[in-house]
Amino acid sequence: MTTMHNRCPDAYIAVHGGAGVHGQAVDKDVRRVLRQACSRAMGVVSNANGDHDVEGELFPSLAMVESATTVLEDDPALNAGYGSSLTLDGTVECDAAIMAGKGQRFGSVGSVPDVKNPVTLARAILEYSSKADKLGRVPPLTLVSQGASSFAKRVSQSSSTTSPKPELVSPPSLISPNAKAQYDKWKARLEDPAYHPPPLSLSTYTPRSPLLSPRSPHFGTFPVSPSVSESSYFGSPPPDTPLSPGSSFAQHPNGGTPTSEAPSSVESDTSTLHDIQDTVGAVAWHPRDGAAASVSSGGLLLKLPGRMGEAAVYGAGCWAQHEADNIANPSVACSVSGTGEYIMRASLARVVGERVLEGIKTSSTTPKAGVFPDLNVEDGDDEDEDIDDDGSTDPHHILQTILEKDFWEEFQKEGEPNPSAGVLLLTREIDEEGKASVRLWCAFTTPTMAIAYASPNHPKPKAVVLRHPDVCNSRHLSDKPRIFITAIPL
Repeated sequence: MTTMHNRCPDAYIAVHGGAGVHGQAVDKDVRRVLRQACSRAMGVVSNANGDHDVEGELFPSLAMVESATTVLEDDPALNAGYGSSLTLDGTVECDAAIMAGKGQRFGSVGSVPDVKNPVTLARAILEYSSKADKLGRVPPLTLVSQGASSFAKRVSQSSSTTSPKPELVSPPSLISPNAKAQYDKWKARLEDPAYHPPPLSLSTYTPRSPLLSPRSPHFGTFPVSPSVSESSYFGSPPPDTPLSPGSSFAQHPNGGTPTSEAPSSVESDTSTLHDIQDTVGAVAWHPRDGAAASVSSGGLLLKLPGRMGEAAVYGAGCWAQHEADNIANPSVACSVSGTGEYIMRASLARVVGERVLEGIKTSSTTPKAGVFPDLNVEDGDDEDEDIDDDGSTDPHHILQTILEKDFWEEFQKEGEPNPSAGVLLLTREIDEEGKASVRLWCAFTTPTMAIAYASPNHPKPKAVVLRHPDVCNSRHLSDKPRIFITAIPL
């Protein structure tokens, strides 16, 4: 039997289900759909014909992120497409964007109410903007609301068959039962003068042992592997801790023990409106067209109609780039989730992408393998985490600096107690001997972030909900940033 590895030996895909709070009740469903998204994406390139743009060139990585994101949009377990969070008026309005590293082509849609897969419409705008206009008009990067719907209708009725076409649907058909239930619950609380939200405490995790409590003398004091710098987030738990070899362990300098182990859930009445995760996305790399990225979101629950989030904004929700626009050079693809207003102001995806690319192209140090704990991935296989310790040009250092200094601290100064952001980043690095290596990075300030990936070395998609229990239990007690950063060699 022909394996996926043999059919697409150089294809890489990773997806995320948002940075926020993923409770135990939805854990299984989220991991399932993330794996399905990776499988769909790898299936696109396994057909060997890839995907064609208007000039007949092949863009398989662009097709991979689009197809993966449509799977995420179609599943009601996630806040994108069908199942999106509802506006204050009880309607669905979606944002989405897609970007190709080759030529840095971009397309996005905002506040679109009646398109089944907003990312497919964003792809259509990307292709439209790549054509020369008869009158020399500047093509759009973004279309919104009824203008986006009108464009979707034009494209769906065209004779072109070069890529999937956006499908127009009735707006009520995008409302899932769960989204309607959440809307009714929170709209009633908004209008109830007697309701007062609980303190901001995103508690989806209950420690199994006092060793995981911030009051424990052992908390945050596990030894770090000698092969890893002391500033690293990663360490090794002592053998008598409840963290088994199959669970993930990552230590933050401020204390805390992030883990991918399934948590115990607590009474949902302690939840807040901020607990609902938002934004899905994908990153990919293929030797034919290099890097690509996408992002899609239903936005904030009870948002004002017409509000547009980071998923529609250039440089905010996704980014893809190659050094000197050459796919043989180092490259990055980034998809972002979190509080859209802050992410847009920070141009977070672009800042992460450009700084990391500059770092990896100027670094003369070959990535060094460390001894790291294993990720408890969905199929039970273990993943060795790999991280550089080369200072300012290291992606780990860059991610930490951006999320801590440029994002968390900047917006805390403005009164936001817990600025939320999650970053899924794919890097392709070239060492001194000209050998390429592809790594997946995940960094977030929230209690959880759900990811999945597939690659030549991991043809069977793997999924995991990464959890930061320290953030879940005590983020409201401290103004220090709680950032989880991990790397997976693909």
